[in-house]
Amino acid sequence: ELRSIQKYIVKALIRSKMFDKYRFNGCFQLLFDGTGLSNHDYNLNNNCLIRKHRDGKISYYKYVLECKLIVGNIVISLDSEFIENEKMLTDKQKQDCETNAFKRMIKRIKKNYPKYKFIITGDALYATAPIIKICKKYKWNYIFNLKPDRLKEINETFEDNINYQNETTHQNYYLSTDIKYKGISLSAFKYIETKKKKTTIFRYIS
Repeated sequence: ELRSIQKYIVKALIRSKMFDKYRFNGCFQLLFDGTGLSNHDYNLNNNCLIRKHRDGKISYYKYVLECKLIVGNIVISLDSEFIENEKMLTDKQKQDCETNAFKRMIKRIKKNYPKYKFIITGDALYATAPIIKICKKYKWNYIFNLKPDRLKEINETFEDNINYQNETTHQNYYLSTDIKYKGISLSAFKYIETKKKKTTIFRYIS
């Protein structure tokens, strides 16, 4: 019932065209991120995520994956998906996780908003071939954080390419397109920001 309310609110706002100026090339931006809700010393509802500590103590957590529609300085909840274990797991079974929750949620978003185009945005956890292929399947764009210690093949190709020929003339921006990765063609870019003598490097794939 809550999801129906979410869908009604978002569709009413989009149909009003009040957010059209925040589209980029006709696409709305969606931001995905998991967040912790609570932690317990007992398994609430018997479906919590479980974390075993070195001292033998066991903690139980409630997590949810949130999808936010970004419109200027406003974020609107478009969908929510709990990250939880449906049953008690053995030591050999894997727990539910954020990427699995994303795969469940993204099917529902495609069903609820079949005519809309989106830019899927997430941290480095989403920078994987299966998730990129989902975006391509739905003909949606994506921007994911690129960490230097993950996807080393992409990082090495990217640095080699921009050292040979940077594809942008904007200061402190670096871009390379048509990077091949597991049957996918993608772009990588970075921005070097210096504030108060502190330098930060932002890397993304798109």
